[in-house]
Amino acid sequence: MLIAAGCGASNAEPTDAGSGGDGSVVGDSARGGTVDASPDQGAEAAIQDAQEAASDAEIEAGTAAAPHTLANVGWGMFNDHGEGSWASDLSQVEGVTGRHMDIVMDYQDWSSGTSAWPTMSSQVIGGIGGRPMMWTVQPSGVNWPSLIAGDYDSEIIAFADWVNTTLHSTIYVRFAHEQNGTGWYNWQVGGTCGVTSAADYVQGFNHVASVLKSHSTYILMVWAANNGPTDNIASFYPSGCDIMGFDSYNFGPNTSSSGMSAGGAATTWAEASALNAAAYSAVASCDPNKPIWICETSSEEPSAPWNPTTYDPSGYPNNIVIAAQPGFDKGEWVTKFLSETDMPRISMVVWFDIQKERNWLFDSSTSAKNAFYSAFSQSRSGGVYWNPVTGGQ
Repeated sequence: MLIAAGCGASNAEPTDAGSGGDGSVVGDSARGGTVDASPDQGAEAAIQDAQEAASDAEIEAGTAAAPHTLANVGWGMFNDHGEGSWASDLSQVEGVTGRHMDIVMDYQDWSSGTSAWPTMSSQVIGGIGGRPMMWTVQPSGVNWPSLIAGDYDSEIIAFADWVNTTLHSTIYVRFAHEQNGTGWYNWQVGGTCGVTSAADYVQGFNHVASVLKSHSTYILMVWAANNGPTDNIASFYPSGCDIMGFDSYNFGPNTSSSGMSAGGAATTWAEASALNAAAYSAVASCDPNKPIWICETSSEEPSAPWNPTTYDPSGYPNNIVIAAQPGFDKGEWVTKFLSETDMPRISMVVWFDIQKERNWLFDSSTSAKNAFYSAFSQSRSGGVYWNPVTGGQ
């Protein structure tokens, strides 16, 4: 997602009496239509009910593994209310969702190779309360051939030294993200940074990773593709990353009151499974063992019109208004997304919690807010499938 520089699983429902945990009927109708079960059958049903109740209790108590859904992995957030707002933003989001945010994310611009790498202020470090940061560095003004040649190594090393002396804790550096797209970032192929090919991008990323990691053991490198196109993702994979990932958004129908494009290429409502399946497969194929993160994600709020001009007047000068989308529900989208089980290597999801091209907030509607709170009921204190040391499970 393009950001301006300086921006700052629910418990199993009780089953009906006599129904099996797999959804099969073990009650009266499955027993030849008799109304009264035999003593043996009644005992079996009671045992099964007791086992299911015990399983639910174990999950709540943390003594049994929760299912690997996206509700039970690590979760993080991005907001752009400024450096001094992190503590209040985290408090608000954790109140809305009912769970601890495991990491936070922010964006900073590296405006030229000769300028210092951006670092976090003491306000930010204090505000995030010991949570690891995913520090997205956007090399918008960097000359790529000079980067590869090592001309900017002193600036990169200075950042690593800052991590060692000031932060002295794990930081995830997400460098030059969404590189497989075309036209919205300077470091994409053909952009003003001078990246000529996927191989050229890989060489630059790996150089930065090598310099940073040779000077600080606190730094883990995050490589994040865009969820489309997917046929080129593997060609951009840099072996120097520690964590792989991708970004994906449900923009919904791309319609506005003026008929002009309103951000994002989508023309239909897209369920998360459709958004993520191909990108997950492409990223997973790059390495069989590295953790995979969804580094940015959200869904539009279809319940009311949205005017992106309120966030970015220069980007949307015609005061366009995106129409409400009757028949769609963000809460249902969130519920389906958080219950997904077909991406078993995902260990972190970061929610893009701002109002921008769309209303991406956790609590953009009562439906959305309730969906998060319900789904996070098994992971109130943080991700079950999440290891902050490695970024994996």
